[in-house]
Amino acid sequence: MAALCEFVRLHPSPQERNLEGLRTLKNDIITVLREQAAPMAGLTELLIGIYDDKAQDPVTRDYAIQHLILWCGQGPADAKRKIHAVLNMAAREKTSVAGTALLGLHRLSAEDAAFNRDEVRSIALRLASASETEPATRATAVQVCAERGIREALPMIETLAQTSGDMALQLSAIAALGHLGGAEQAVLLERLEPGANGAVLRASIRAARKRLSQKQERLF
Repeated sequence: MAALCEFVRLHPSPQERNLEGLRTLKNDIITVLREQAAPMAGLTELLIGIYDDKAQDPVTRDYAIQHLILWCGQGPADAKRKIHAVLNMAAREKTSVAGTALLGLHRLSAEDAAFNRDEVRSIALRLASASETEPATRATAVQVCAERGIREALPMIETLAQTSGDMALQLSAIAALGHLGGAEQAVLLERLEPGANGAVLRASIRAARKRLSQKQERLF
């Protein structure tokens, strides 16, 4: 187990020809370590160390955050406080790791009062509103805003839904309008021009309009 821990800590060699395979292997090893019958001593620190190592492969750092989220419910009781602190730190990054951390905080806060819901709400709104947020992270933040019913985000989400700069972000915004919006947003969706990615956007717009229509029907 010590040898496996040392292996997952190592940076990829400059001569590595199968980086994707190496990442998958490390992810599988961490999964096995996490799923031992008795919680593995030191696994919390191993994962935090991989995340803290800024020279580490970025995908492996992201995997470490994902495993910390899962380990929060599996590991020893004292791990929760450390994981909470790391997720809050990761959510301040300007990389895709921030989106992973936010999603983890969002899900954990639904199950555990130790994860402050107002704090998660504030992080989601900040990441969704900041134009410098990495697009994939911003799309995740928009999704979280929708799922948490953060209506203050609606004006910003309306703007993103009408912007074709990033497809995933635009799709996330359109879906969010279906969750958060009302009659005014239904009109906006009806007027949206699908543009170059017509088929995909049209399907997303239809789904969002259907959701809004169903919400309206439940009011009467």
